[in-house]
Amino acid sequence: MPDGSRTSTPLQRQTQTLWSFGGTRQVTEVCIPRDSDELRRVLQQASSAGRKLSFRSGGRSFDTQSLNDVQVISLEKLKGIKVDVEAATVTVGACDAWGEILRETTAQGLVPHAMATSSQATAGGTLSADCLSRFSPTHGKEGHHVLWFDFMKLDGELIRCSREDNRDVFRAVIAGLGYLGVILKICYALLRLPYKAPDIAVATHFEPFVGIEQLAKKLVEQVQPLHERRGAIASEPELSGAVSAALYMNARREGLIMTSKYVQSTPAQREGKGTVLHQPYSFGHLVLQVLALFELPRIIGFWYTFNIAFKQPQQRDCVDELKGYTFFQDGNDTIKRWGRAIGLPMGTRQQTFLVPWEPTDPDGSGKRLRNFLDDVDALLDARGILPTLIDVLFLPDDTQDGFLLSSSHGMAGFAVSIAFEKIVSARFAEEERALRDLAQLCYEKYCGRVHLVKHVYAADELLAKMYPELQTFLRHKQTLDAQCLLQNEFLQRVFPVAVTRPVRG
Repeated sequence: MPDGSRTSTPLQRQTQTLWSFGGTRQVTEVCIPRDSDELRRVLQQASSAGRKLSFRSGGRSFDTQSLNDVQVISLEKLKGIKVDVEAATVTVGACDAWGEILRETTAQGLVPHAMATSSQATAGGTLSADCLSRFSPTHGKEGHHVLWFDFMKLDGELIRCSREDNRDVFRAVIAGLGYLGVILKICYALLRLPYKAPDIAVATHFEPFVGIEQLAKKLVEQVQPLHERRGAIASEPELSGAVSAALYMNARREGLIMTSKYVQSTPAQREGKGTVLHQPYSFGHLVLQVLALFELPRIIGFWYTFNIAFKQPQQRDCVDELKGYTFFQDGNDTIKRWGRAIGLPMGTRQQTFLVPWEPTDPDGSGKRLRNFLDDVDALLDARGILPTLIDVLFLPDDTQDGFLLSSSHGMAGFAVSIAFEKIVSARFAEEERALRDLAQLCYEKYCGRVHLVKHVYAADELLAKMYPELQTFLRHKQTLDAQCLLQNEFLQRVFPVAVTRPVRG
């Protein structure tokens, strides 16, 4: 093709049926630019026509963040992974998947600090959400480790954003959910380990608990020392730690506290020492994922877990490959894709609440977490709703990063995720009402927040109170997207003020 002919080449457009991870389906026009020049043309055309649009890369958003009923711009062609071993950094394209990024970095003994639990999630998508990860208790969220990113404004101007350059845009775009412009390329700082793949592994200890009070007590005991040693991790990467809890609302309110750390272990050394929970590509794991979709097998499965699988102390320690440990949700993702391929909705609702934590008052923070979980238990029980699972993860305060729509901006806390799943329906009317009421309770009784990354069911007036930096974010949106082209059902529902009137100030 002659150099000057690209501008006349028709852009690739097609009508597609898109899905959110939660099971929402949308038929829309999808435009697939092949490079930044074509992307600039698409944006200019949308601006001239006044067409609303959304950006999409991996399509792993739980809610409708990356859907649109008019036009979706797929960033699937924007790829390119480059590892700088000496600087301990990796530069990636917006649509590079975390599974591929991890493969490239671990070959050099380098590990991303924070990764979503799906290998198919992409850097552009997770950065737009400022995703948390299993190692967030010591590493914080993804945005904390971004050195810079290249950003295209809706007028086609390309700028580089960092903590030094275009700082205001940097802080608005990370956690900005893709409503300001396009992230093209990202540079992350990496954690350097003294060994390389395939010897990079994760050792996990499973500690059973019975009752919500015991959950809160044990979790606080694990979180406090991790929080205190965060500053030393850069020089001592072996101090990296992951801790989380999984709670099943059976009669005894049982669950597991999971504490993990990086270890050196060859494939031969860890043979037979792993857990099927961290083997998402195995037949056994996929069978468990299918069984977990049905209530009776799920009850039996949890009974087996608590009464047999982790009953004895010698059964509670495992060592897994890093990929399986990190992307343990890939099994769930696979089952959803199989189900939808044969016409099943495979619906999911998962909302995350941040319950404040005070480092100087761990006992009081533990009591606050216990009381919130007791309130969740009482509300769901009164309505006859049983969640598939509840998990709890600690998030440190990231005020120093200044990301305007980060759930942990100005607030450390426990991220409590409540999940519901159905096979033959994408409708969750009762569950959505319950999540909305829990959002109200979380804010009014505990001064907490709803995390914007997964599903969001909460009154928009309440969300505005939860996010004190919202008005600053909206001023940036008015500057970067004066026509308000970047909007969809999610933004209209969550922050309608962003699409109904200009922001002053």
